Amino acid sequence: MKTRAARALAVLGLAASCACAERPPAAAPSAAAVGAAESSDVTPSAAGDSRVFRTLIRELDRDPVAGQERIRVSVDLGAVTLEGRVAHRLAKERAVEVARVVRGVRAIIDRIAVTPRQRADSELELTVAAVLSNDPVTARQRVAVRARNGIIHLSGDADSMGSRHIAERDVLAVPGVAGVKDDLAVRLQQASDEELAAAVSRIVRDDPWLDASGVRVSARGGIVALAGQVPSGAERARAEYDAREAAPWRVDLSLLQIDPVFHDDGTLRATEGAPPSDFEIEEALGEAFILDPRVYPFAPTVKVRDRVVLLTGVAPNRAALRAAEEDARDVPGVANVRDDLKERASVVQEDDEILRADVATTIAGDPYLGLLHIRVEAQRGRVVLRGAVPTEIDRVRVVSLASCARGALDVDDALIVTQTGLATDAQPWKPGAFRR
Repeated sequence: MKTRAARALAVLGLAASCACAERPPAAAPSAAAVGAAESSDVTPSAAGDSRVFRTLIRELDRDPVAGQERIRVSVDLGAVTLEGRVAHRLAKERAVEVARVVRGVRAIIDRIAVTPRQRADSELELTVAAVLSNDPVTARQRVAVRARNGIIHLSGDADSMGSRHIAERDVLAVPGVAGVKDDLAVRLQQASDEELAAAVSRIVRDDPWLDASGVRVSARGGIVALAGQVPSGAERARAEYDAREAAPWRVDLSLLQIDPVFHDDGTLRATEGAPPSDFEIEEALGEAFILDPRVYPFAPTVKVRDRVVLLTGVAPNRAALRAAEEDARDVPGVANVRDDLKERASVVQEDDEILRADVATTIAGDPYLGLLHIRVEAQRGRVVLRGAVPTEIDRVRVVSLASCARGALDVDDALIVTQTGLATDAQPWKPGAFRR
């Protein structure tokens, strides 16, 4: 039985300033912004942040994948930041999926890092093949596995879209896998009742938009029957949609009832509601860029039309460019992203020692960080930070200072946080959580 994660309230200051620019003061909200806030389910505020925070922690804890990892969470006017190190790509993607379900989340800044595990492609191929063979859903599929630089290429046949998606998730859960290229062809075939029930059970369990804790799945003669209780009509419809992904002859919902007592659990499961407006998406993304130290002080130009985001501007480095696009894709309600960002031509350093010295001097000049023992290295424009810092906000500030150095193409954060950074009266911390 999975042990419920213990939690300690911690501090995560996301408004880390940069040596090359100060964060601009918050502008007074426009009439349009006020109207948008009043029309939303959860008005961006400290009270709204507290609700989002508690709901997200609960949902992450309940998730069978993300619940096994240590993920730090903070909320700032509906903008959620996820940080920490996880064992595999599936946990990283799952945490973002869960955050999308929480009502009041306006933007998601995904700074979760997958713990690097170097594995030879030949070893990955054998491991992935074994995982697929041991899964009762994917064992019957005709799947060929190839690995190249940590990317797994799947080819062959799957008997349904559900089986194809399950295969992708199985692969992403293997430590050392950097990504999946799925070229599986779906060729519908009738599975046995046992196989159908196993596939549908897996699909409904993995759907963050469905609370499947009260759903029972069975199959007979190619007909999948769902029984039990779900909290809302929207989730009942979602359960039927999920079951059809396994390609049964028919789905029987006659024994799947809707809970007559509605309980608002703080998520969007009961009803997904209307998607955010273009203005709301643009406003949320602009705030996410300010809160994300990987992007700030770079400020891309954002235009949104019919929920399609267009990003333009000149990014200081490739890392900022990638982070800006990732933030845009993670904003709830975004249908697509058109990335027209350009990378600024880097300043060629004659010697990495010049870059290393610039970063070290900047950190040493900080009245507090200068007292810490932080080692700085530079390798072809990539800054590597090593050492220990007392709190999470100190780590964020060190990374922000390093990223602003002239000629820094990327920052490799190898810093260790030695304390949880609990709030004190002397420090203006914001709510956060450290899931253990």
